[in-house]
Amino acid sequence: LLATHYEKFFKVAEPLFEPSKCMQLHPRRRATDAVGFEPGDLLQRVQDSLGENEGGWREMAINLRRWAERTLETLSSYCPEPFSVYNDIPGSIANYEKSTDSRVATANRTEILAALKSPEFKRVMHTIAHDEEPTRPEVVDAHTRLTKCQKHVRQDIEHFKALHRHTVIG
Repeated sequence: LLATHYEKFFKVAEPLFEPSKCMQLHPRRRATDAVGFEPGDLLQRVQDSLGENEGGWREMAINLRRWAERTLETLSSYCPEPFSVYNDIPGSIANYEKSTDSRVATANRTEILAALKSPEFKRVMHTIAHDEEPTRPEVVDAHTRLTKCQKHVRQDIEHFKALHRHTVIG
């Protein structure tokens, strides 16, 4: 177990812990904010489970929903203006979309929103929310759609982290 406040140290030490699971906390703006994790390897876990082809579609769908929640919470926590609403993916998506800040309203955001608002992801998100069992094709389609936007998520998280570091230093 490695716990550190030093992100540069974490990045240097991370390869020593592979293939372990690495989870990073995102910052809390206020002491009352919930503790949350960055999206991490949830999409890879779903990919690995799909490769095993043993079922568990519900658990995979939950990980897809969890990835979306963590993505929105992470972007919001580093974003110049927070937008995430606890336990409300549609509300968080709507708030994210409303931002007119040029640092937020980027081409990456367009791709991220397209994936999070896609019928493929919505179908899985609503199925899980209503305690129903998703099908393999639904999970595969949602996973494919979210995986396509993952590079945009990573780019924006790194961009917002840099903005956040400048703000903290300033």
